[in-house]
Amino acid sequence: TIQEGNWPKSFNEISSEGLISLADIDGDGYLEIFFGSYSGNLYGYKYNGALLEGWEYKGVGASLFSLIAGDINNDGEIDLVGGTADYRNNAPKGKIYSFDAAARNLNKGWPKPINSLIGNRLQDPPHMSPIISDFNKDGLIDIFFVSSDGTIYLWNLNSPYNPDKMDWPMFQHDSQHTGCYDCNLKINLINQTSLSKIQNFGNINKSILLSINLQKFENNNWINNREVINGSYNIWANGSLDLRELFNSKNVKIKFPGRYRLNITATDSSGKTVLVSSLNEFNVSSLLINAE
Repeated sequence: TIQEGNWPKSFNEISSEGLISLADIDGDGYLEIFFGSYSGNLYGYKYNGALLEGWEYKGVGASLFSLIAGDINNDGEIDLVGGTADYRNNAPKGKIYSFDAAARNLNKGWPKPINSLIGNRLQDPPHMSPIISDFNKDGLIDIFFVSSDGTIYLWNLNSPYNPDKMDWPMFQHDSQHTGCYDCNLKINLINQTSLSKIQNFGNINKSILLSINLQKFENNNWINNREVINGSYNIWANGSLDLRELFNSKNVKIKFPGRYRLNITATDSSGKTVLVSSLNEFNVSSLLINAE
């Protein structure tokens, strides 16, 4: 289904191999969409398809791969970082750009030049999207990428690294390349016999506030019957939290027949609820209670 509003979009340009990147640069709760083209232009659009004010950069060079987004200078604003190349002589040698996304200006000290390959018309473009992280664990931001001649570049920036301020820190958002903005934490519930877990698909540890409530269906509404779990839990990078094990450890017993379900919410460290889900409903009869 095509989103209502000013969609779809058409461009009289050469498309790029890069995919779109998502970031909420103005803090309005809606994601903005950023992408580039081989024709040397970068674009930013609102969720409704309206062009983001001032976000139509011309002549920066061919954008071969996706932009990344995060606060790299600790000013509280999201920055966009991406590489460009000389394609059909539309820009100088390959460069790495960093834009203050909201202010629509180049950040101080950018762009960064890249050594060119002799005889390579693309002038040694970046061969991947950059990655924002703290690779040497010094608490400061690092930006990493590889160019087409195999050269590896790594800049250590004098800004503190805060993973909560990295909206889109690498190609397709995370190390699993899910392309999903809010998928660092997600529930994996297949059926009642499978393992229920919250999976951290990101490359950083996460802390969540987990709430599990037993609910009973009464008077055409789901009513909280009792609170089973309400506490903070850490989930390691690429790890998971076993919900079934947590729930079973509470030895929950149901004393009255009826229609029940488990309601689960998980909230990340920024206060954003990233999960609101309910397990399959189940019925408890008086025969089961009496047998116990």
